[in-house]
Amino acid sequence: MSQIIRLNHKYFILGFLVLFFVGGRPVEFGRETVFFQGFPIPKPVIRIALGLNLEDIHIHASSGMMIYQAAGNYKSLADDASDVWVKDLKEALTEIFFVQVDQSRRRDEAEKIARNLRPRIDRPVSVSEGRADDLEGVFQVRVGDFLTRGEALAYIKTLNTLGFPEAWIIREEVTERASKCPWVMVNDELVNLDGRTSLYFIPANPQSYLNYGGKNYRGIFILRGSRRGTILVNVLNLEDYLKSVVPGELSPYYFGEIEALKAQAIAARTYALKNIGQFGDLGFDLYATPQSQVYEGMSLEHPLSSRAVAETKGEVAVYDGMLINALYTSTCGGATENAEAVFGGNAVPYLQSTQCLMESEWGWTLQTGQSLPTYFVGGGNVSRKTAILAALGILAPDGGRFGPESLAGLTGISNLELGPNPYLLRSLDSSASFFLYLDLEPGDAVQWIEDEGQVRLLQVQSIPLSSVVDQPSHYHYWQVRTAREDLEARINEYYPIGKLIDLVPRKHGASQRVIELSVIGRESQVLVTGLKIRQVLNLRDNLFVIDRETDEEGQPTHFLFSGKGWGHGVGLCQVGAFRMAQKGATYEEILKKYYRGIKIDKRT
Repeated sequence: MSQIIRLNHKYFILGFLVLFFVGGRPVEFGRETVFFQGFPIPKPVIRIALGLNLEDIHIHASSGMMIYQAAGNYKSLADDASDVWVKDLKEALTEIFFVQVDQSRRRDEAEKIARNLRPRIDRPVSVSEGRADDLEGVFQVRVGDFLTRGEALAYIKTLNTLGFPEAWIIREEVTERASKCPWVMVNDELVNLDGRTSLYFIPANPQSYLNYGGKNYRGIFILRGSRRGTILVNVLNLEDYLKSVVPGELSPYYFGEIEALKAQAIAARTYALKNIGQFGDLGFDLYATPQSQVYEGMSLEHPLSSRAVAETKGEVAVYDGMLINALYTSTCGGATENAEAVFGGNAVPYLQSTQCLMESEWGWTLQTGQSLPTYFVGGGNVSRKTAILAALGILAPDGGRFGPESLAGLTGISNLELGPNPYLLRSLDSSASFFLYLDLEPGDAVQWIEDEGQVRLLQVQSIPLSSVVDQPSHYHYWQVRTAREDLEARINEYYPIGKLIDLVPRKHGASQRVIELSVIGRESQVLVTGLKIRQVLNLRDNLFVIDRETDEEGQPTHFLFSGKGWGHGVGLCQVGAFRMAQKGATYEEILKKYYRGIKIDKRT
């Protein structure tokens, strides 16, 4: 159908590379350099997936590239190409569903659960190793597959009656490859590819780089087929990889403290080495997305973050001599959480809850039994104004009046006492919301209305740059207001609850994150735990409180989630690391604060 490009030089033998690149041999530290047709890649080497199920691919070389075809043996397709277009016929994606009934850190325990369940149901039961956010690997016990989400949801009721109250839906994509082969155009000629063929794209000299999707990348590219469609993999030196990851995860433009960037470099390096081979069955180690670590090639590199990588070269965090799983979170909201509370399984000694403070500080919790509905006028939140009117007695649910009061903007209330059931508000940007209780932290600004020495209304406004070290983040505080119907529809994608009646937190972790949430529906009630809470509710973090707006009959019309933090809340707090560095902490002090009992080791 098309002509194979003639070779301009002899075939070469690459036995070692077959083992290393195709076989997925784990990388090691060392001074050795891997050579691919003269192109050097110093160890350690890492393989990053730039994209899966790709259709149209354009690869450009800054000063020419060599192209090799691997299909049992190696052939040279070009020795000085500048541009290559790969056209893969569209992959037909279908989806299947499973129901996860349980999980364990140990495969033998998961297999035992599966063996006990199989005789009791009429569906296949399997054990699958978890990926992505799962800590240290989680073995999932799954039932199915099911062709539709509705079929899977219906089967959850059967599993609930068998003693699996936390059964929930898992969706997977399945790629059905088109019948015709993709093709690649090199030097204006076409080369047919089949599912067994990989292509290697090698810069013509060590100073060159490859370009994909408008971004430049160090190292080499491998294009290969898989059950997830066509995959483009960037193979490069680990330290070069980190030059993009560190600024991608902690921006040197906004968080330009060298000690914080060094801490991020060591965390990212440790995480990468700990998780090498995680996706070995697909031919790469990590994704280029937040599912693993953000990586966008040379486009993200910055002199300050590159300096942090260079000055910590080879340094990793270890516990009992072993690499830690160096999880990190954008903004912890004042405290990180125990790993087991978020991810399940056994406790991890170096991933335990830590206050995001420079030193031990005070904190208060205020509680009330009185609130008002949230009012919107012209699309704007006017809760603060209605609260002032209510506190002044001009507007009150019972028609009563408090008498003369004054609004004071002060920083402490040590000489005052709370009156009976005061109105409590928290301000976020230009709006405010009512709460039945408020957590006061160091650095919070407090405003109130008093009458005869008793507080009738109290409003809290966070002040950045306090001793709560992650407060500079835009996500230290956040609010999400969701209509009941919208939230109900989302929850029913995972659990068959019918009409949503209420959400009730049942258990909090050491950081006050919600780690058990009762979802009450008309058809069923389920207990959602750990990281699944954030996913099911579509929130930034598990650290939140819930308020409800109700109709005249007292039924919820909207749920208001007022929370702190962004991410899973486990491990290093990135914004907290920045503030610690601003206050003079070293990268080692930062790491040892968030990863308990670790040591910094150097691998050469």
